[in-house]
Amino acid sequence: MVNITRGDVLLCDINPVAGTEQAGIRPVVVVQIARANAVITHIIIFLCSYPP
Repeated sequence: MVNITRGDVLLCDINPVAGTEQAGIRPVVVVQIARANAVITHIIIFLCSYPP
């Protein structure tokens, strides 16, 4: 199991997309608190607009 915490920068495959949303592998920042990351299967992230 990976320990993901608030502030981590990860690369995510953002698919599928709708309309003009950016697709592909993009950098994201985790904004959810670590306690929630440990017990749920979804993580709240902030999508960055620049490719890695």
